[in-house]
This record gives sequence, structure tokens and C-alpha cells, in this order.
Amino acid sequence: HRYLSELEFKDAITLKRIKKQCIKAVSNGFIDEESQWLGALHAKQIRNNYVADVSVRWIDDTLGFGLYSERDISAWEYIGEYTGVVRRRNLIFRNVNDYCFSYPTSIQNFRKHTIDAQDKGNELRYANHSDFPNCESISVLTDGLLHIIIRAIRDIPKGTQISYDYTEIYWQSRTRVPNLSDKIDPE
Repeated sequence: HRYLSELEFKDAITLKRIKKQCIKAVSNGFIDEESQWLGALHAKQIRNNYVADVSVRWIDDTLGFGLYSERDISAWEYIGEYTGVVRRRNLIFRNVNDYCFSYPTSIQNFRKHTIDAQDKGNELRYANHSDFPNCESISVLTDGLLHIIIRAIRDIPKGTQISYDYTEIYWQSRTRVPNLSDKIDPE
């Protein structure tokens, strides 16, 4: 696995296509004002590839690795951007892996892209699912591109596993693993 501090696009054509889709998504209201406002709010952190003070730790053979806070994190604090290679998603062969995140520029399925962090990505790829998460994943617009960021939705004490809800779409093509609520106590 190679560390990737920011989004990487499969090629120049993909980047050009994504930029056009983002412009169109803003003009048709698919990317709402909140996503634009949050993108402006977190632009400096995104541009500087900021990731909160976290560590990756082994949990067990079922869950694998997890992401843990190395300091107290306040509610609504920015944790980091989910990075990987942005590529077109093949809808026929469903070429997704456990580290793919939908890149939401269009509601039209034939234009879907994914952020693939299986071979290249950052620490955020290790944040596990929970039905009682302490973070959320949201798409924000910064510098004309969508970014998926993770931010705390409640206070996270030092040493706590960072988790968010992967949503039911993620579990449609995968076997659901034990809930993190079995491993951590929800508030």
C-alpha cells in the first residue's frame, strides 16, 4: 500500500471529466450550498493534506485494522480527507473493493466514479463502520473538485476508535461484519 496524501486522478482525461461534472453538479443544484460552505470552511486543511493526530492499529482477524484518535477530538472537528485514486467505476463488473468510496458528482449511474484507496490512500481508509458512529463522511466542494472528508459528530476521547456509517449501499455487495458497537461503547 502506497501513502497518498491527496486525491490522485487515474489520468488527465478523468480529471478533466470530473471538473466538468463538478461544474455541472453545482449549476444543477446536485452539489448544495452546504457542501460548498463546508468546502470553503475546510479548504486550508484539504489543501494542506491535514489529518488529525490518529494511528492505525490492529483490532482482530474479522475487522482487521482500525483508526484511533491519539488526542481528544472535539465534535465537528475535521479529521481528514479520504484519499485514493479517482477512476471510473465499471457498472457491469462492479470492480469495487473494500476501500472504494463513491465519488458523488452525478446521480446518473453511467457517469459514476470512485475513490479507490486499496493500493494508494491515507489513514482514513482504516476508519471502520459503526451503527453508532462518532464521525460522518461528507462531500465538500473545494477548488472546483469534490472531496470526501471525515469529521467528528461528537467528542472523541483520546484512544477511541474513529468510525462512521458506511450506509446500506456499501453492505449490498459485502458480508456485513460485526458492528463496531460490539468493540466500543456508544454514548
